[in-house]
Amino acid sequence: MTKEACRFQSSIEQLETAFDNMFDAVFILDLSMGEIVYANQAMCAMYGYSPSEVLQLTIPELSSGAPRESLTEAMNSLSMAVQGSAKLLNWKAGKKDGTLFWTETSLQKAGVAGKDLVIALVRDITDRKHMEEELERARNELEKRVEERTAELRKANELLELEIAVRKRTESVIMARLRLLQFAGTHSLDELLQATLDEAEALTGSLIGFYHFLGADQETLSLQNWSTRTKAEFCKAEGKGRHYDISAAGVWVDCIRQRYPVIHNDYASLPHRKGMPPGHAQVVRELVVPVFRGDKIVSILGVGNKTLDYTPEDVETISLLADLAWEITERKRMEEKLLLSHFCINKAAIGIYHTTFEGNILSANDFACRSLGYTADELCALKIPDIDPVITYEKTLEIKRMLDETGSVTHETVHRRKDGTTFPVEIVTNSLEFQGNSYGYSFVKDITERKLAEEELKRQKQLLEELNETLENRVEEEVAKNREKDSMLIQQNRQAALGEMLDHIAHQWKQPLNSIALIIQYMRETASDGELTDELVEVTVSKTMALLEHMAQTIDVFRGFYRPDKEKKVFSVKDSINQALAFIAPAFKFQSIAAELDVDPELTAFGYPKEFAQVLLNILANTRDAFKARETEKPKVIIRAFSEDTKTVVTIADNAGGIPESIKDKIFDFNFTTNESSGGTGIGLYMSKNIIEKNMSGTLSAKNTDDGAQFRIEIHTT
Repeated sequence: MTKEACRFQSSIEQLETAFDNMFDAVFILDLSMGEIVYANQAMCAMYGYSPSEVLQLTIPELSSGAPRESLTEAMNSLSMAVQGSAKLLNWKAGKKDGTLFWTETSLQKAGVAGKDLVIALVRDITDRKHMEEELERARNELEKRVEERTAELRKANELLELEIAVRKRTESVIMARLRLLQFAGTHSLDELLQATLDEAEALTGSLIGFYHFLGADQETLSLQNWSTRTKAEFCKAEGKGRHYDISAAGVWVDCIRQRYPVIHNDYASLPHRKGMPPGHAQVVRELVVPVFRGDKIVSILGVGNKTLDYTPEDVETISLLADLAWEITERKRMEEKLLLSHFCINKAAIGIYHTTFEGNILSANDFACRSLGYTADELCALKIPDIDPVITYEKTLEIKRMLDETGSVTHETVHRRKDGTTFPVEIVTNSLEFQGNSYGYSFVKDITERKLAEEELKRQKQLLEELNETLENRVEEEVAKNREKDSMLIQQNRQAALGEMLDHIAHQWKQPLNSIALIIQYMRETASDGELTDELVEVTVSKTMALLEHMAQTIDVFRGFYRPDKEKKVFSVKDSINQALAFIAPAFKFQSIAAELDVDPELTAFGYPKEFAQVLLNILANTRDAFKARETEKPKVIIRAFSEDTKTVVTIADNAGGIPESIKDKIFDFNFTTNESSGGTGIGLYMSKNIIEKNMSGTLSAKNTDDGAQFRIEIHTT
């Protein structure tokens, strides 16, 4: 080996010592020979060669799979390397296995032992290149979108300044969108819309902003929000959440009618404007844009009171922002719906499970956890057989088969709580396909109460069947009992009526009998004195026969009175009252009871006159008994009859002190009486109410007055 060769070899070895432990790939190229004289371990690993293989390769052979233009550029750069200065080269190289990758190569020429060497520092920048390419693609896509959105506003020979302005404006909108995206993560939909309007004002230099949703009917708008500045400085009008009918709205909805963005730079001069509500901001100029989804408008975004006129560039800016803002708004609304759905699931009063068909419990709502006595983590660590002690492998296969056929299965089983107790449940399971996997969603209802009800129903059904077996006999027994009761009621009513009749006859006959007794006594005394003459006998017999005739007529009158009417008819109310009073007059006279009448003689009613007189007599008899029981001083009965609307009204009032509150609601009840000691049956007022209300379609009521009680009868006049 020559001295120069030894010195060269020594220099190379020194360089090897310096480069062997470096993380970056390094190789040394002899320009004169075109050979690689050194490559460190990182270089060999990067290209996939052993050190001995690398030293036998030229640069073209090292990257044999690289594109021709990349190799040409690399070789030109190597040959043009300048001593003492570094040159940076990015090029696509090829590995031993043919894989292409991007490298960043730093080249520096150096003279060593009389030879021209190039020291190359190589880094794999494939990932960075991919990021740059992705960034370039995104930038190209963004520029393409900007060009599409602003195609109507640009001309073929648009100045560079205009293009830059459009790009800046678009970038501003994109930045605003990014801010809104970040803002949406921690704020409500209402706050997000307000922030969107604030961004719209900032982008256009406006002073007011508003945002409305348009209903699916395309006829109704609802105000969602004003911008922060609008609410704070300009608009005090109420209206958040208010709905507007487009047909009645003003010029601010022209963009909906025209289905295109609208600019009103001279608002005051618009002939079809309708004015502003009290407290609304004064509008100088406005820009309103619609947001479309498909062929329908979903919202409108408006700004106003810019210092200068609104331009087509402002239209583009607001349209882009409004469109992007709607996307964020829709996402936010979906998030809120998902949150609400999750909230509703957890608050649902039914157990909800998310399971695999292998029996794993993936999730469960709060109600399910509470009903089983587990925490959510504890429950999700279990399998279905842990909570369903009766489930079998065969039952699981059957449920899976039915789900495949119908998509939904309902079955009943038993669930076991953490404490070991069990309860019956009904489960509705639905099949859900997600990302290639099948899951089950089960809705579990505790049916303990239903099972108890079914058992009770079964017991009642059995009792009913037993009852039906003996029903005929029981019916016959009850019918017999009712017939017996009816017979007793009829008998009691007859006895009461007979008693009343005999009582009235006794009062009517008392005076004639006394007169007959006096006549007979007089005849006996006259005969004893020897003064009885034929003429006196004739007079005495005539008087006696007249009295007997009167008594016979009394019997006929009573017999007719208690014989019921067969048909309804129009009758004189005054005649019925006089008839009732005539029967009870002797009793009233005996107890010194005064009767006062205030009756229209022309007043008529429609019904059964004898039954009506019987009702009056029953009430008057009760009044007589009350006077006697309470020993009322100066007892008095006032009977009034008058017309009221289409009805005839009769009132009977007394001064006997009234009906005690404890029995006021019972006086018309069957068999209720306060005169048991004197033979009262409790049938009179009960029958009277039936006669008036059932037979004559009227009403019979009672109330207390200042002095006593008042009975009121209302019946139809025709």
